[in-house]
Amino acid sequence: MNFTTPYLPVYQSNITLGSPAQSFEMILDTGSNFITVPSIACKQGQSCEYQKQYNHTESSTYCANGTEFSLSYGGGDVNGFLSGDQVTFSGITVPGCQQQFLEVETEASSLMEETFWQGTLGLAFQNLYPNAPVPLVRTMNDLGLLPEPQFSLYFDNPAKPPEDPSVSGQLRLGWDDGDEWTDVSVVPLVYPGFLNPTFGLWAFELDDILVDGTSLGLCEKNYCWAYVDSGGPLVNLPYRVALAALRVGGPIRIDPACENLNDNPSITFVISGVEFTFEGEDYSYRVPIPAGAASQFETDEFCELAIGTLPSTAGELGVQFGDPFLLKFASKFVFGDTPTISFRPNPLYSS
Repeated sequence: MNFTTPYLPVYQSNITLGSPAQSFEMILDTGSNFITVPSIACKQGQSCEYQKQYNHTESSTYCANGTEFSLSYGGGDVNGFLSGDQVTFSGITVPGCQQQFLEVETEASSLMEETFWQGTLGLAFQNLYPNAPVPLVRTMNDLGLLPEPQFSLYFDNPAKPPEDPSVSGQLRLGWDDGDEWTDVSVVPLVYPGFLNPTFGLWAFELDDILVDGTSLGLCEKNYCWAYVDSGGPLVNLPYRVALAALRVGGPIRIDPACENLNDNPSITFVISGVEFTFEGEDYSYRVPIPAGAASQFETDEFCELAIGTLPSTAGELGVQFGDPFLLKFASKFVFGDTPTISFRPNPLYSS
């Protein structure tokens, strides 16, 4: 399954709902567990006027549910009701009403306002929200539609021209590509946090955080952990980590003209004894400038920082690994009896 990112840094893929099929480009999101889609019953938000909408009255395989849900995303909230219908993703069809999803009636999300949002495909675990429906990949596996209970993400490097401009990466669903991986177990966490990683996220322990090769020393006194969020455009650090990084490595300066990016300090995350390092180029976004406006800027792109901050919680430090991490490191998610997550250098990023 190939996917696209028409508006950086959001990665989307095609999914169809209903019979006949209604097609949507949905955000691939390992940080949530619902399929959400703008509904023809929309009451408030961008979806009511500008987004493509799912119309269950036109589907012969639709099954009403009606259970109301409210979901919180990093950029805002959505509200709606559950429905069931035939769902096809990556060439695999869940027939009838065996897959439930959220028809969105109201939304207040900056991400949905800033992109042509047509829905979200949640790839996290069912227990992220109480009484949530079974996530799509789990439904597929339970029905025997997947050879293996796993998927892998390979994001293409937006700074380099792709072979096919319409494709920005791959999601490999249900099969092992045979490459060597560095396995990282999804470990149970001791402390509740800003986002509770024991409650349905792809989360794991961090051994250490280094800046320019020097340990910040924070993981000796705090429980350090991270979770993977492919729907998040940034690598978000807790405030205390960001402040410690400034003290050790000095200020980060991202030149809008994209020059001398690697003069900034390196940031390294140690996971199960393996170092995963970001240079300045890796935590900078190169944003293309539309052709009509390029002459005003004397360039066809500009750069901006791809690191943000999160509140710190006493006793623990949780890092959100958004798209910049997944750009540099391909990721494999195994959701069988013993869930694991694995990382390796992304061949699409370095090629």
